[in-house]
Amino acid sequence: MQKNLKKDAVFVLAAMVAFLVLLIFALPAAAAVTVYAEGAYTGDDLVVYVYADIDTDAICSAGVKLTYDNTVLTVDSAVKNDAVWFMGDSSPGHSYMNPEDAGDGVIVICGKLDTSAPTDGVIGDRVLLGIVTFSRNDGGAVPPDPAVAEDYFGVTVELGRVDPFANFVTTGGVELDADADPVPLEPVAFTGATVRERGDANGNGELTTQDMAALRYYIVNGGIGEIWKDCNGVDGINTQDMACIRYKLTH
Repeated sequence: MQKNLKKDAVFVLAAMVAFLVLLIFALPAAAAVTVYAEGAYTGDDLVVYVYADIDTDAICSAGVKLTYDNTVLTVDSAVKNDAVWFMGDSSPGHSYMNPEDAGDGVIVICGKLDTSAPTDGVIGDRVLLGIVTFSRNDGGAVPPDPAVAEDYFGVTVELGRVDPFANFVTTGGVELDADADPVPLEPVAFTGATVRERGDANGNGELTTQDMAALRYYIVNGGIGEIWKDCNGVDGINTQDMACIRYKLTH
């Protein structure tokens, strides 16, 4: 009887171990780099910030394409974040590969080679890659669904250039692009874009008094400063943006 119980216990334990092993291999690995965009619009313009969360290994290059609908938007300017991404001993360093408007998307290529610390690379959350500013040529129309205004503007993010160009590369020389050969265990992930009206502080697609409360909470307690919290688009997020939201609600 005891032998049978022992055999059963061993069998159950072995089955559990096998199941856990299969589960581990079945689950997708978390991306080492996650790229996303955040934008805020007024009746005249749209400003989009492109970020990357770089979690595991530092990278020395990044390449993204910010798509847009050219029937409603025109590119006014595009800059990469040369405070972080530079070639030389300090920012802005040597000039290289300015952002390029491809007609349906803006390609931003970033590189980092700090000659005083050449192996450091870039790592961290909400690392700014670049900023693209558009003027609107749709007469300032209200998006059909402001809660997903990114769909109306056609804004999303993808790889800057296709294979054989290597966009995301670690300081150890590992390419993280999903179209790399061999395919990396943790390819870069693109989680899309979020676009909201300036002043929609809670980001729910509606401008209400709740946005004043959300902005007040942020000013007092801190948190993530998405661009749509910056209602007036001037001097960062502060109490002047409270007045801006109040004005929008009453006019």
